[in-house]
Amino acid sequence: MPFTKGDPNINRKGRIDGGDGFSITKMVRDELAKVEPKTQKTWGELVIKRILLKATSEGDVQMLKAIWAYMDGMPVQSTDLTSGGDKIQRIDIQTLLEKAYGTNIRNEDMSNDSKER
Repeated sequence: MPFTKGDPNINRKGRIDGGDGFSITKMVRDELAKVEPKTQKTWGELVIKRILLKATSEGDVQMLKAIWAYMDGMPVQSTDLTSGGDKIQRIDIQTLLEKAYGTNIRNEDMSNDSKER
């Protein structure tokens, strides 16, 4: 169906909490809060215990990494490769060109200049 401007059926507010009432996250959260009959512990407690056992007793490195990532968060990745954390100054190209070639420099003047070289 193509987009039609002003269509009253468009959901302009985004997904409503739970949408049509179906949310897998909500369903899993609700189930994890329930008590498992044999152990009398919540399913959430049992899941956490299993994750910790897998990471420690079984030595699952991937599980250890996942626990670490969720507890501390992933390290911030630095993307500053040139300035050493200093603020980078803006350069006004027009001003630079005017200083180099004189005032009122035009693009044609520069293209002709580069052809002569």
